[in-house]
Amino acid sequence: AHNAIYHAHGYKKQKKLGIPIALPNENKILIRYAMDDEKIGVSITDFQGKLTLTRVLKSLKDILDNNEKMIQALKAGEDFTPYIKEDGRGFQIAIETSDEFYINIKPNKTTQIVFLIWLEKKKDRDSSNNLYIREFCQKLSHQVNMAETKLGKNSI
Repeated sequence: AHNAIYHAHGYKKQKKLGIPIALPNENKILIRYAMDDEKIGVSITDFQGKLTLTRVLKSLKDILDNNEKMIQALKAGEDFTPYIKEDGRGFQIAIETSDEFYINIKPNKTTQIVFLIWLEKKKDRDSSNNLYIREFCQKLSHQVNMAETKLGKNSI
């Protein structure tokens, strides 16, 4: 949630210094959480939709590349700290600690991050398959709306 408030709106310096900020209304962020007997869920939604699929994939690739460089540096007994980057680190931590991690993108409208953490880990759950990214295409959405109008909503 910290990154959604600080990083997404250009307040990296204030975050590093621990300076509280107040976002203007047009930059509002909605944070929700819930818990039941099995899991904890958190969603973070921004209403600008500036995050893109390309940016997410680049960030994830950079994280993987830097992780590999850190491993190689450790094996060689070298300093690994140059490969610790702030950008994308929040994604990495959230993905690695979540049982399910969703990124929902409606370009120029909303971006939503949802993560679920099971209270009891299941042996049969494959934690390497916990990332889901969905980018909603405006053109496709428009075509579905047109089809619903022509055929009736229950026909689709």
